[in-house]
Amino acid sequence: MHKQGSPFACCHFDQTNGNSADAVTVLSLFEKKTILYKMKLILNNSTEVWIKKTEVLMNSLATKFKSLVLLALVAGLSLQCEKKEEEDTTTLLLASALFSSQGDCTVSAPPRASINTFTTAVTANGTGTISKIGSVPVVGHQTAALKLTAKNTTQVALSGKSFVIVYQSSACPLATSTTTGFAPSNLTASAEFTNSYTLDGSNGSITFNGAGDYYIFFYAIPSRGQAANITYTVTNL
Repeated sequence: MHKQGSPFACCHFDQTNGNSADAVTVLSLFEKKTILYKMKLILNNSTEVWIKKTEVLMNSLATKFKSLVLLALVAGLSLQCEKKEEEDTTTLLLASALFSSQGDCTVSAPPRASINTFTTAVTANGTGTISKIGSVPVVGHQTAALKLTAKNTTQVALSGKSFVIVYQSSACPLATSTTTGFAPSNLTASAEFTNSYTLDGSNGSITFNGAGDYYIFFYAIPSRGQAANITYTVTNL
């Protein structure tokens, strides 16, 4: 212990470790502040890192969402296009079936053109009834044709009601009709088609006056009482 008035009387020393008690207290506060400051820095840094990671994650999710939306739109458009194509194809097939007719021979018969019909080949004398009949789309008219190689005086007697047109040709398609090379009997000239005749009963006939390949084309309008299932009798073939 020092006496009062001594130069060392102002300070009290801890006899245990020789340090000032006040110095120990000040150092502890400083350390606490330092620790708090560091903790704040760590917390701030952690918060910034978390925010940045969150932003990156949100941006990634937004990008993926946009991609998914885009893919969904593309898929939807593709399905619509495929559906539209299927509908268009179906429409075309229906239109094709509606506006086209079947047959093995195409006939031009102005004012109508490109009529498809079926042919019946006649190779011997005899009687028959046409069974291979074509149909004109939409209007439902009937058509048929006889094919034969005639010689002089070959005759084809006809029974039924129909328009009759003769073509001199060895094969289809039949492009141009004719009124020469044969003599019609009980067939009335008609303006319904170019070079056409009207068969209206059971006494019509065509007698060929020269050898050649011919087609006899029949066009029938059912609403007028006509039909293409004509009965024919061939002689001198």
